[in-house]
Amino acid sequence: MPRYNHKIASLEYLRDFLAMIVVAAHSWQIFSVPFVVDNKTSFLGLAARLAVIWFFCLSGYLISLNIHNHIRQNTFFKPSQFLLSRAFRILPPLICVFILTMILSFILQALGWEVAPGEHRLLQKEFSLDIDKIYPNIISLFTQGDLTGGLIVPLWSLTYELQLYVLAALLVFCLRSIQPPIIRTLGLLLLSLYVYALELFDFSPILNIQKISFGCFLLGVSGFFIQNKLSEKSIGLLAAASLGVMLLLFNINSEEDVLSMLDSSLALVVFQLVASLLFMAVTVLLVRVPRLKSLKPYVGYSYTVYIFHFPFLLFCYNLLSHLSLPFIKDNALGLVVIMCFLTVYISKKLGSYLENAKIQENYCKNFISGIYRQKVMDYSY
Repeated sequence: MPRYNHKIASLEYLRDFLAMIVVAAHSWQIFSVPFVVDNKTSFLGLAARLAVIWFFCLSGYLISLNIHNHIRQNTFFKPSQFLLSRAFRILPPLICVFILTMILSFILQALGWEVAPGEHRLLQKEFSLDIDKIYPNIISLFTQGDLTGGLIVPLWSLTYELQLYVLAALLVFCLRSIQPPIIRTLGLLLLSLYVYALELFDFSPILNIQKISFGCFLLGVSGFFIQNKLSEKSIGLLAAASLGVMLLLFNINSEEDVLSMLDSSLALVVFQLVASLLFMAVTVLLVRVPRLKSLKPYVGYSYTVYIFHFPFLLFCYNLLSHLSLPFIKDNALGLVVIMCFLTVYISKKLGSYLENAKIQENYCKNFISGIYRQKVMDYSY
């Protein structure tokens, strides 16, 4: 199998596009939904759910790429090194967003505006981040607590993604490690305990969003391994067939409440799984087609956009609703458009610092050297 670069321009563009769909959907949900009757039929909401599903497919593909390159560089798999690299990629921006959200919360509390007026279903409680739910989630490797902190709702998908990273590391360690059999057996035991903690095998006939997300991730993994065994024509036919089935399933339920059925209707569960098959095929095509592969190198900040946009949008709505709720009602559509652009702009500015590998490396070096100097000073006394 040929060597791949970790950053693939076409996939970075795709991730930015998907993140913007999610931002647009949440902007609509926050600024327009309170004043729109029968909002659950919104196609934008369904598009956002499909965008998240595509994110899981991308994660499966890219994590396979990452592990593949890691093994080629080290000749064997080092789970600690792999998980640390993922931690340094994910946790610093996430912690910074938690801190920024707490600052926004303090601003609203100082103004006495921590609860939005009206009957907005997303803001019936205080704009407040519950840290006591967050740190147990991180310490327990995302099996306990709540990474959303009761406020940043989109982080449910990040929780599942992080669980999948841990599962992937343990699984590859059991299969590709050069450790003695006793260590690999211990790894298999840890893998079994982790799967049990996630309650993946509850034998429930209902395919909830967790199982659908994990299935999409596995499709992304399979796409990485079969991409060199299928021609572009075969992958294109798979994508076309998946799209045809999606259109057929969507037509069956086009007059029903789409979003409320996403987790309960068998037709729409199948719709999401078929959509993930389409997304897997398109992802492989984006990597393999020469014209798309030769796109300009690009570094997006979709991760920061994804984790920061929701608390920022909630903060802006809370602020504006106290200043003039009728203004929001009369200008909902315009505010949705403005908030989309403003949120993406600010998030990308943040991302240029939070996701900058050189800046992160310098911070880590300064932090470690600071600890080292402090220890020297302590011992010198």
